[in-house]
Amino acid sequence: MKTPRQSLRRFLVSVAILCCLIGLVAAPVFIGGRHPDLSLKSAAVFAASTDSYSLSSPVRLLQTPRIELESGTISIPQNSTGLARSGEMIARFITGSSSRIALKDAKLSADFSGSGITTLNKATPGGVAPLVAIFQDLKFDSLTVSDSTVHLKLADGSTLALHDLTADVTSNREGVVHAEGSFIFRGEKVAFDTTFATNLDAKSGARLVAASVKSRLLAVNFDGYYMLGENPRLLSQQGDLKIPSLQEAANWIGVTWPSSPGFKDFHAKGQLEWVNRTITFQDAVVQMDGNEATGTLSVNFSGERPAIEGTLGFKTLDLTSYFRSGDDVAQTSSESLLSLVSTATDLNFPLVGAVDADLRISSHSVVVPGVTIGSTAATISLKGGKMIADVAELEIDDGTRGGGQLRIDMNGPQPSYDIRGKLQDLDIGRAARAIFGHATIQGRGDAIVEISATGDTGTSLLNSLSGKLYVTMNDGGSIGLDIDQLSAAVTSPEAQNTWTTASTGAMPVDHLDARFAVVNGVIRTERVWATAGERAVEAQGAINLSARMLDLSLVIGDRPAADAAEDARPEPRVVIDMHGPWKEPSLRPGLFPRNGMRGPQ
Repeated sequence: MKTPRQSLRRFLVSVAILCCLIGLVAAPVFIGGRHPDLSLKSAAVFAASTDSYSLSSPVRLLQTPRIELESGTISIPQNSTGLARSGEMIARFITGSSSRIALKDAKLSADFSGSGITTLNKATPGGVAPLVAIFQDLKFDSLTVSDSTVHLKLADGSTLALHDLTADVTSNREGVVHAEGSFIFRGEKVAFDTTFATNLDAKSGARLVAASVKSRLLAVNFDGYYMLGENPRLLSQQGDLKIPSLQEAANWIGVTWPSSPGFKDFHAKGQLEWVNRTITFQDAVVQMDGNEATGTLSVNFSGERPAIEGTLGFKTLDLTSYFRSGDDVAQTSSESLLSLVSTATDLNFPLVGAVDADLRISSHSVVVPGVTIGSTAATISLKGGKMIADVAELEIDDGTRGGGQLRIDMNGPQPSYDIRGKLQDLDIGRAARAIFGHATIQGRGDAIVEISATGDTGTSLLNSLSGKLYVTMNDGGSIGLDIDQLSAAVTSPEAQNTWTTASTGAMPVDHLDARFAVVNGVIRTERVWATAGERAVEAQGAINLSARMLDLSLVIGDRPAADAAEDARPEPRVVIDMHGPWKEPSLRPGLFPRNGMRGPQ
C-alpha cells in the first residue's frame, strides 16, 4: 500500500512534468548563451561517423537541478536533396547562421534529489569532433529529438520515466523558443506544445510563456509569464485545466483514490499562479459533476499530503451523484437513513486521510436524494486524517434554520464520528420519515442533536451511538398513533390486531417535549410528554435502533389544571406496555406509576 508521502511525491512530479519537460527538451537552445543566470558544464567524447556521433560519456546541460544527456546519437538532418553536408552545416554553425541538429535514442536525466553533483570526465584534448564542440556550445537553432527517454530522480530516491519522447525545438534571433512533441508516461501518451521567450519583457520584467499539455486523462493550457530565480513563478491571466475523471487521473499519477460515483468532468478556468509547489486558480470558474462554482482554489504539494484551500460559491450544489447512480438513486430517496446505515458494510473514508483541506463553501441550494436544502454556508477542514465540517448557515424547505458540526476521525482502529446540530422550525414529520421510514410525529418544532459513534460498518456504528436528542413542538402537531383506539383495545382479546390500524392513525397534540439519552445504540426516554386538550400522554422506556425493538410504556391521563401546583401529578387513566419489534409489538395493560405521571419539568 502506498504511503501518503509516496503518493504526494509521485503526484508532485507528475504536476511538474510540464515545466521539467520544457526544460529538458528545450535546454540546448534555451541555455546556449542566452540566459546569464544558468551555468553549463559538459564534457563528452563521441565516436564519429561521417555526419553522426554517438555519445560515450554524459553531457551536463544544467547544473541545478542537474540535467544531463547521458547517451544518444547526434547528427545533422538530411537536407531537401536527402544529403547531409557536414562541412557546410559546420560552417553555418561557426558563422552563426541557421543550423539544425537531430538527437536520437537519447537518454536524458534530471536529478531533483539534491544528492550532490557528480564530477564528469573531462574531454580529451583534440578528441572532440567539430560537431561535438558545436553541440557543447549550443550554437544551433533547431533540435529534433526522437525515440528518447527522460528519467526524473525524486527526493526519495525513486525515479519516474518518460518514454518514447519525440520533440521539435526551434528558436529565433529574438529569443523565442518553441517546443512541440509527445511522450509516454505510465502507459498514457501526453502531447505538449509550448512557446516561451528567453528575454525579459519590457513591461512586466518577466518572460512570456504559452503552453499546452494534453492526454486522455488531463489537459492544461496557459498563456502568461514566468520568472526564474530562487522561487520560480508562473503567472497566467487565463489558465485552463480539464480532468475527465479525478479518480482515473489520480490513480494514473500515483495517488490512491477509492472507487466511488461522481468526481467527473473537473474543469477549472481562471487566473493561474504557480509558485514553487503551489498551484492557485483565482477569480476562477470551477466545474465538476454538473456543478459550477466561482472563487479561488489552490493545491500545495510541499507537505506529506496535498493541501487544498479554496473559497467557492455555488448557485446549486447537487450531491445526488455522490450517493448512488442510475436506478439506485430513486431507490435511495425512498429508503430510510436507518436502513441505509444498517446495511452499510464499509464506512471508511480514505480521502479524509489522503489530503489536507481548508474549504469555504456556500450555495443557494443543495440537493441530496429526497431532500432539497436552501441557502447553506460551510467550512470543511481536513488534516491528519480528521475532517471537521462546520455548517454556519443552513436553510431547509420553507422555514427551517440552523447549523452544526460534523467530525470524522479516521485515526485509531475504527473511524469515529461526532454530530452536533440545532435546527429551528424543523418539519419534524419529514425528518422522522427520512430517518425511520415513517412519520412518527407530524408538525414543526425545534431539534437538538448531539451524537457520537464509532465503527467501520453500519451495525457497529448503530450499536455505538451515544449522546442526546431533544425535540420540542410548541405550536401543535400530531403523534403517529391512535391513542384512543389503543386505550380501548388494550384490555380486549383482540389487542394484537389493533396495532396495525392504530399505528396508521394519529392523535392531535397541543405541545410536545421529547428528551432522549442515547447509550450504545439504545434510545432511552428522559422526558417524553405531550398534551392534547384535557389529556396528557407520557412515554417511558427504550428503543433499540439496531434490533428495531420497542420496550415502552404509554401513560395516558388528565392534563393538570392551569392553576395546579407546579409539581402536581394527575392520576393516570390508562397504561399501555409495548414490547417487541416496532413494526408489530405486543400490547398489554401496564402497571400504574406509584407517583403518577411525571409531567413537564
